[in-house]
Amino acid sequence: MNSIVKKLTEEKIILGSKIIFCILVIVWLFSNLFVNGVGDYISYKDYFYQNEIPEAVRGHGAVCIEQQFIAKGNILSNITLYVAQNSDSDVSIEIVDKNQKIKSQKNINLKDYTAGEWNRVAIDCNDLKRNEQFIVSIKGNDLGGLVLSTGNSYSKIFTSCAVNGGEAGYTLAVGLQFTYKYMLLGNILEIAIRILLAIAIAIAICYTIAKYEKISDCFKNSEKKRGLLYALYFSVSTVLLYNPLEKLRTEVTEFARVMGAGFNSGVDSAKRVSNFNHWFIYFAIAFALFFLLSNYLRNKEFSGENEKAVKLLDNVIVIADVVLALRCITYFYNESQATPVFYYSDFMIAFIILLLITYIVLKLDKKLPLVRAEALLICLWMLALPASIVITHEWVSGREFMGFQALLAIVLILAVKFLRVDWNKEWIGKSIDVFTVFFCHLFLFVRPST
Repeated sequence: MNSIVKKLTEEKIILGSKIIFCILVIVWLFSNLFVNGVGDYISYKDYFYQNEIPEAVRGHGAVCIEQQFIAKGNILSNITLYVAQNSDSDVSIEIVDKNQKIKSQKNINLKDYTAGEWNRVAIDCNDLKRNEQFIVSIKGNDLGGLVLSTGNSYSKIFTSCAVNGGEAGYTLAVGLQFTYKYMLLGNILEIAIRILLAIAIAIAICYTIAKYEKISDCFKNSEKKRGLLYALYFSVSTVLLYNPLEKLRTEVTEFARVMGAGFNSGVDSAKRVSNFNHWFIYFAIAFALFFLLSNYLRNKEFSGENEKAVKLLDNVIVIADVVLALRCITYFYNESQATPVFYYSDFMIAFIILLLITYIVLKLDKKLPLVRAEALLICLWMLALPASIVITHEWVSGREFMGFQALLAIVLILAVKFLRVDWNKEWIGKSIDVFTVFFCHLFLFVRPST
């Protein structure tokens, strides 16, 4: 009786440990997927407007200059001012909205800037509303070092200007650098695809954990260990979600006695080293789990169409590892860029692998031969290109194209799985052939503009 109770207790402990491990895996995956919220999936466009100076008017006697402007973005990151004289004068620069609410403020001294040139002043204003009116308010005891312009190069951006509270017939010699953050259909589709791939990874890892005893026994008893390339691809793809150089993970939050170059640039070197240690630990765990799973699945017996799918998958995984290796070369550089880099080839390869696995798991071979499935998929993916061009304006980034390809592939899988259609009929094959030939020949009429 005691042995039975002890066995049940052990089983409960093991089951509880597996559940906790699976929950931690899921939390880890999605916390790294959205480490910066949706900020990593937002598109950016920069605008810069600077007033020309056909005739300069010095701001002698001015203590307050207010230049109204129309925001072309929701972030104002830099202001350029033409400094005529770098006198020892403290100046306050404020960005004010139409309700006189201060959005950002910065204090400078004109002696720190170069006279007779445009000077850039960095400012942190992240709360603008596009196409709404705001004010650059410059205050100081003597603004004679600044310049007003008799011209207005961008009258739709720079509107009225006031000096000491009264309307002036000039505009401030100023430049504004805006950044417009926006989310397009392509960004939403990218998020959806990333979530889908993360779910697939979570299912694979959790399945390995749940069936650990069975899968590990298979690994021990296997004469030939198979699936190394699969394990390498999926483990590296998984840990690349965790960027050890991510700013949120390396920023200085505590002060140490020793100050070095890392501290001066806002980087905690101890955190960076710790992050890389975690990165290698995550890789070791992921590689072990994926190697167990891939060996277990590759040692299964497949026949018919599934055997063809597995052989195709073995060829695709080689290409996938090569593409992944190329991505790893520039990974840290690309991740450090202000504008997110979209890896179309990575998504494409990952999605093809996922589709082949889905074909085997859902037993679609009983309704649709692999060759016919490939033909249908290619036809639908042909439609994705004109669809992304017509529906969206920034299809060239590849996000919309990849998104439409993924949506059409999912539609095909659902149609094959649930519709009562004989996909082997001759007319379906002929329709595919005619459509492919017709669609491909359409591109013969497309000529680059000269």
